[in-house]
Amino acid sequence: MIFDQNKFCNMLEDLLKYKHLEENLSKIVRDIESEFEFHSLGIFLKNLKTLTYRLKISRNISHAYEKNTWFTEDDSLIRELYAFKPLNLNPDSSYRFEHDYSNLLVMPLYNNYELLGFLFLDRQYDNYSKADIVKLKIFTSVISMVVSLVNQRYNIEQMTDLDELTGIYNCHAFYDRAEKMLSHARRYQRDLTIAAMKIDNFENIVRTIGKDNTDDLLKNLAVILKNNLRETDLVGRLYRDTFAIAMPETHENISLIAVYRINDKIIQLPLMNHYRIGWGILEKSSEISDIEDYINKTIEAAFESTRKGDDNITVYRV
Repeated sequence: MIFDQNKFCNMLEDLLKYKHLEENLSKIVRDIESEFEFHSLGIFLKNLKTLTYRLKISRNISHAYEKNTWFTEDDSLIRELYAFKPLNLNPDSSYRFEHDYSNLLVMPLYNNYELLGFLFLDRQYDNYSKADIVKLKIFTSVISMVVSLVNQRYNIEQMTDLDELTGIYNCHAFYDRAEKMLSHARRYQRDLTIAAMKIDNFENIVRTIGKDNTDDLLKNLAVILKNNLRETDLVGRLYRDTFAIAMPETHENISLIAVYRINDKIIQLPLMNHYRIGWGILEKSSEISDIEDYINKTIEAAFESTRKGDDNITVYRV
């Protein structure tokens, strides 16, 4: 099949108009469909959080296969792809996707010697020519650049959304994500609980132990919060002395268990021997209008908790 240069140029121009990965991959795959004969096709991409390779877009692949198939860095296929060379496989190969084939091409997607994923293309009959492989290299190079740009954009957004000292979400990012959580919880009638933790007499702590030791304390607090919450929970630093947690799909009683567990670990820190923290907890309520009011009430409850002489955890009920 003759390579349609004009169509390819039009595709490249379209890719410059949009930033969403799924939309761009769909445009590229549509062009691949018009240029190649194949039985099935799939693009596996590396998840930046789990570091597993999962199917992002496919043709003639069942939903069950898509859902249940993934690769890790330890899989032999992934290790071979780290050579950054195409795999041109015959039916005797040990590698197989959902269907049998007469010829299978597995093309690494990479940039700066970082494996981003791979594309596979198979045929039931005949083999791909050298010209086909060269042509497919062009497409995979474009896919690699698109994926790399999306990953870079994600990393930049993560950097701007994270508190520089603690590495958790900053105030703006926490409010933005918590607002989406609240909207989702209301729409689907799901539980959502927010907890705020306030360090009492923060300025006195800085004067007493110094800025460096205070920074170390804040880092340790952030580590305890991150290590004792679920991946779906949201944790952020709202102010210098205040942290917050948003727990979706979580009833107030369940959130109390998590808060008490975290609190027990925090008060065991050597630097917390002489200082006090207060917690406020508030469950989703129809009486609260927006996320700002929601979080403010939780912070007020945390402040009141620092003034109490017994239990340092206050549940705010509307």
